[in-house]
Amino acid sequence: MPQPNSQKLDIAPTQELILHRQLTRYVDAFMQSPIATTLIDERGLIVDVNEAFLAMARKYVADIRREDRIGLHVLDFAADADSERETEHRRTFASFLNRLLDLRQRGLFTRETTDKNGQQIRVEVRGIPLFDAENKLVGAALLREDITEELRQQRRQAAIAAVRHTIWQMRDSDQFDYLLVAVRDALRTLSVPFVYCSVNVVDDRVSTHPQKVRAFGLRIDAEEVYPTPPIQGRARQVIIDIWQSGKVVYRKDLDQSDPYDEKKWLGDMCCVLDMPFSHGTLAVSSAQPNAFSAEDIDILREIAEVFSEGFQRLQDLRESERQARRFSGLADAIATVANPGEDDDIFDLVVHHAAQLTDSECAPRSTVESVLLEQSLHRRFVIYIA
Repeated sequence: MPQPNSQKLDIAPTQELILHRQLTRYVDAFMQSPIATTLIDERGLIVDVNEAFLAMARKYVADIRREDRIGLHVLDFAADADSERETEHRRTFASFLNRLLDLRQRGLFTRETTDKNGQQIRVEVRGIPLFDAENKLVGAALLREDITEELRQQRRQAAIAAVRHTIWQMRDSDQFDYLLVAVRDALRTLSVPFVYCSVNVVDDRVSTHPQKVRAFGLRIDAEEVYPTPPIQGRARQVIIDIWQSGKVVYRKDLDQSDPYDEKKWLGDMCCVLDMPFSHGTLAVSSAQPNAFSAEDIDILREIAEVFSEGFQRLQDLRESERQARRFSGLADAIATVANPGEDDDIFDLVVHHAAQLTDSECAPRSTVESVLLEQSLHRRFVIYIA
């Protein structure tokens, strides 16, 4: 494959016509495509670009014209600056073109770069070799797509899945260390601009009032979770009120508006958001006002939903264990009280009614009945050998 000379080649109208004739069977289809497309000849020279390509360039780079590209080598646009990263990028793109034009192999090239607004984007380029009617290579089509959002969604799904996995590994609602680390890592991965995150748990197991609120927090740069003493007074009531409301409460700038009088205990935090879940709130704070975007809030809402699933599961586990202990004790009591001289039918009736006490959602009937059956068989064996 010829190397570029960074000079635009003067393609005469006759030569351009020949190039287009060679690519005739492809030009119309690619020029009308909604995918940003560059057509190159077998040397790597740009023959044409479609309107979708120009629109993509306007959005991310600059307003360009077709004539700004036609006749130049595609490698001339493979690097934005003289840096080690851009040099490596150019080398990788050259290898991609070599496979495409010399080896006639389809290829995929992915590039991370910065758009004109300074935002990180990721572009995927698919290379398709093009042949004439005699199966001679006449060029290639380069199809560009912005996959930034797709990758962002993939990262989000992976980050949320990590939080879900962690919470489903918990056996008790007091095991917050690993959970908060997973939440912290997810928020960092997804670029949520927080300084401090915490989980505030309203203890619904306590029937007396006032309800207890336990808080577990972690800074973005910390390694260890630190529980705080049960929250008291005004702070406790604020959390309970937000939890009971079930609505997101976002205090965007505490220096401008402090409805809960929080600034005095939040120190240098200027912005705080509480996201309710089934057993409390997930809170994040920042030293910058208006720190959290609509996307950040949506991420926090999804994590809160995972919290609700996990905490409900923990509650079900506690209830299941409580039922198991209850019926294990019942079975022991029946075995102790039962007199080998009594009628078997009476014992069977007691076993049957004890089994009816099970809750199928909390303690599986088969488990309890198996315990009682074991006691029943043991009793019969005692009677038999007696």
